[in-house]
Amino acid sequence: MKVVFLFVSILFLGLFQLSLLSTCRIRNESVSVVTFFVSKGLKIRYLKGIVICFLTCLSSFLMGLALGGEAPSVYMSSLCFGLVFSFSRQDETRLTRAIKVGASVGFSLAFANPLAGIFYSFIPSKWHKSYFKNEYKLIIEGCLCSILGYLLYSSLKGLLYFNDYKGCFYKAFLFNEFNNSLFNLSLTSLSNYWIFVLIPLICLPLGYLFVHFLGILRFYHWKEKAYTYLISLLGALVLISLFRLYIPSCLGTGATIIESNLAYLEKGIVYVLELFFSRLILILFSFSSHFSGGNIIPTLSIGNIMGVIFSYLFSLALNLDSNEMLLVTYTFMLSFFCFVSNKREVSLALLFSFGPSLPLLLALLPSIFIEFFAEKYIKGFISLNKEFATRDIKNNSYAKTLWRHYPLYRREYEEIWERVV
Repeated sequence: MKVVFLFVSILFLGLFQLSLLSTCRIRNESVSVVTFFVSKGLKIRYLKGIVICFLTCLSSFLMGLALGGEAPSVYMSSLCFGLVFSFSRQDETRLTRAIKVGASVGFSLAFANPLAGIFYSFIPSKWHKSYFKNEYKLIIEGCLCSILGYLLYSSLKGLLYFNDYKGCFYKAFLFNEFNNSLFNLSLTSLSNYWIFVLIPLICLPLGYLFVHFLGILRFYHWKEKAYTYLISLLGALVLISLFRLYIPSCLGTGATIIESNLAYLEKGIVYVLELFFSRLILILFSFSSHFSGGNIIPTLSIGNIMGVIFSYLFSLALNLDSNEMLLVTYTFMLSFFCFVSNKREVSLALLFSFGPSLPLLLALLPSIFIEFFAEKYIKGFISLNKEFATRDIKNNSYAKTLWRHYPLYRREYEEIWERVV
């Protein structure tokens, strides 16, 4: 019975994802495209293209899972969840709001902590004075869906690993272990406070180089060739297979990687550096192929590994204890993400993904302030998403080549292209 229930659940979510994947491949224009298909209907002759699109996205998902980017499948499922429970009536408005709600659920599920999704629900896409007054329904939707989505996820986890939770099923609903370690941090971990002022000064240039370097690779890798997309996907899958054989620790989910990186130090700093460069190669390769898994978890994993390295170096100089090393690692990870994404509010939401820790919040504040001033006063300071978008706009033929994966007749192709452009 358990196997049948899981199979039906996976099939149900898979069908939802398939229908959305067939229309949401181009992220920035997904609302217009989905609205078109809602009004026109999904016809039989589209089946071939949907299968091609599904297989392509499946390859991307496999690559994303290897990178710890479970966000694609989580996000698409969350988007469906948001569509079902959205209080809005108009189709297009409902879709845009569902994306926001879906992102909130994604935050809850990615690190198995509903507090992150609840906090993210309060973050507006664009700040304006009347946001909380006019969008209170959207906030309620995000909070409710985050809680319901987490309960559903935990129930499925408990059912899937029923033997492990036998007699203590409630443990399936508890947070990850690294949440508990952050809960136990005290303010004494901030005794070397100057380190947390130094961290953003280190992360700022590293994040700047990381963003522009990825943008350059993406620009030269794509150009106008549609086949490079599939080549990169297949190449990344080959890399994943090799890494699985020789460096399996550089693969895995985001939570697993972040939870175990500190333990890697026991094998030596050389092992950590090997882990860093192997994972960086895979991320560079996948990002250059328009990896759609979201930049959050792969970027966090790189920041986490760098945090492990710098906490090790600081401990050599200052003889830090384990709690101080843990705080340095997580502060470095969130600071690096803050500068790479240029989204300080999301960094704060991610802080709740790891647990509401007061020492971690205080340690992160210098990075938040410096990122705010960097955005305003440093020329060329740009986020990873904006850098990618800039490259794509300069080479807008890439979007047209993506549309060739869809089985649209010429007239319908031109009609949709006029709508999204």
